Order: sequence, then structure tokens, then C-alpha cells
Amino acid sequence: MYLIDAVIRYLREGTDLMPVSTFLESFCGVFGACVGTVGIVMASYSNSVLPDTMAAIVMSGTVGLVALGLLSRSSTCLLGQTLPLSLVLEITMMLEHDPVVVGVYDVKTEVLGVETARFKAEIEFNADAITRRRQSNWTDVAASMRKPGTDAEVEDWVSKNDSLFLVALTTELKRLESQIKQKLTQFKTVHVDLEPW
Repeated sequence: MYLIDAVIRYLREGTDLMPVSTFLESFCGVFGACVGTVGIVMASYSNSVLPDTMAAIVMSGTVGLVALGLLSRSSTCLLGQTLPLSLVLEITMMLEHDPVVVGVYDVKTEVLGVETARFKAEIEFNADAITRRRQSNWTDVAASMRKPGTDAEVEDWVSKNDSLFLVALTTELKRLESQIKQKLTQFKTVHVDLEPW
């Protein structure tokens, strides 16, 4: 059952149109052959052309529906679309459950063609959590920093602390961007743009 659900989900939401069209065209051919065979057997068994006519209508209807579906999907891929909502929610939940993230806002996604995706969001960070996560890396630097006394020492101390926090924030941004890219491995190129809120 899981396999059938996965196939149906990919047929609806998959970004690469070639496997979708190949699968649907193959399915249409096999289904049409089966329906045609049943129609011929029933027509010869009943000595009536009605089963064969009905089979021809079903086969042409199936081909028409598959063609309309593929036209719709291909036009959507060409004109641009967003990532599937389920995937966007999954990524957003992953970000919101990260210890350094307070909230995720203004999420925007875009799929360009079949190989490129873009994910953009504003992230509200937990400054205390970032500081705690990076504190072990700061021990040596912090030990070398004397308690500020003069105005110049205070300015130097603040500058070093701000630099350390900026490095920590940048490291967290890169880590989150990497996690998002791991969720979008079906795309050859992924652009992630996370901005502090």
C-alpha cells in the first residue's frame, strides 16, 4: 500500500516530468491493450459489436485524460510552481523544532523547470541558544579577554563578542540551509535564502 501511495504522490507532485509521462504513457498502453482484448473477446462471445465499441470508447477516454493531465503538468512546470505544501510544512516544522529557532516567517518557495528549487524564509533566532551552542568554541577566546576597564578596552571587548556572535549566527544559518537542502535532494540545484527576522 505504501508503494502505491508513493507512486500516486509522485504522479501528483513529482517535479521531474519525464518519469511521470513515461509511467502514464506505459500505463495507458497496457491498460488500453487489456481493455481492447476484453472488448474483442466479449464481442466474439456475444456476437455483438457493442463490447468492442465500449472498449474503444474507454481506451480513447483514457488516452485523452492522460494527455490532458500531462499537458497540465508540463505547462505548470514551464510556467513555474511552488514546492508541494506537504514538503513546505515538513521543512518549516523541522526548522521550528531546531533549538536555535524561535519562529519561521514569510516562507516562499519556487520550482523552476524540473531541476531547480528555491526556498526563502525569515528566521527568528534564539540568541541565548546560539550562544550556548557555540560557548565551548569560545572558551579559549574568552579566557584571553580581560575584564574591560577603559573605554578602549570596553569597545574592544564588545567588538570581539559581536564578532563571535556573528560567526556563530552565520554557522547556524549555514547548518539550517544544509538541512533544508537535504530535504530537497530531488532537485539538482537548490537555492536557500534564510534571513534573520
